[in-house]
Amino acid sequence: ERGTKANAAAARKRLAAIDLGEMGVEDRALFDELVDWRLATARAASVPAYVVFPDKVLTAVARTRPQSSESLLALPGIGPAKLERYGGALLELVGRHAG
Repeated sequence: ERGTKANAAAARKRLAAIDLGEMGVEDRALFDELVDWRLATARAASVPAYVVFPDKVLTAVARTRPQSSESLLALPGIGPAKLERYGGALLELVGRHAG
């Protein structure tokens, strides 16, 4: 239990160090929500968070805000398998942050 909390804290620290300087406040809010979703999804599947998606993909989703399966597939790091597994959840999260 304690190791999990320490790992989560370390992961959050690494995330804070990622170059998000170009990301606006709205994009950052979506990115943070994507990170929380990824953590919950990874824990449910008993896999490391990066197996769900690496930070680069979440950053790309937050910046580009894809609105369709096709636009998700256009992002590096999202192929047919990840689209099938996680596409609906990503589009739902992005939709919550639209306009």
